[in-house]
Amino acid sequence: MSYNACLVFKKSFQDAKKVWDCISPLMVSEKVDVFNFEKNKLTKNKVRMLIASDFNVEFDGYEIDFTYIANSKINILIIKNIEIGFNELENILIPLFKSSYFLQGRVYDEDYDTWQNMDDVSYYEVNGRNYSMLPKKSNRLPYPLDRTIIDTSSNPGRYTFHNGYIEFIGSVMWFSKELLDLLQSDIKGLKEHSFISLEDCDSYIKITSHDQLFLENDGSENKQFILRKLIYPVF
Repeated sequence: MSYNACLVFKKSFQDAKKVWDCISPLMVSEKVDVFNFEKNKLTKNKVRMLIASDFNVEFDGYEIDFTYIANSKINILIIKNIEIGFNELENILIPLFKSSYFLQGRVYDEDYDTWQNMDDVSYYEVNGRNYSMLPKKSNRLPYPLDRTIIDTSSNPGRYTFHNGYIEFIGSVMWFSKELLDLLQSDIKGLKEHSFISLEDCDSYIKITSHDQLFLENDGSENKQFILRKLIYPVF
């Protein structure tokens, strides 16, 4: 099963070339489909020369997106359709984890992530998915923009953008010690749970809580709630 990974960096980290160089070991072929250049086939070195502050590329089945999120003042790197193991991915990304700009990262299943955070009723209808039993709320917009939406605020797999980071959960996560201190994360509480493994990697902490991705109806909901409460206790 393929999976995605998301890495979050400080606003001041705008070295897209460094990101490109780091993820290059993922590439098997020399040619790359670059969305920004009308799907033209370019060599990896040519792409590197053209990269500015962000990029979106596709190669060997992967999709890579590095972009700045202005509202949260962060840069995010999303890698989609990963086939290699979690540990192998970590070995490739270690230079980014050790960067002083690194904040957090996780692995996740795209389908589970989508439905855990989807509040648009019409999306459920188009995909033939029953939402009658799901909690709902108003989007609190004035008429005629007011709509009833799905309330995802209590979902175990929800994510929320904050100033300087993203509140998210994954079966494998990486956090800078700086961010964990800022969040006032309960490290002692995490260590008290047998299903949670913490690995001190000098500048960052690796948190493993599940040997597979979090999926719908896999019985991991309670694990996710515990992780969220301990890592993001101020919320």
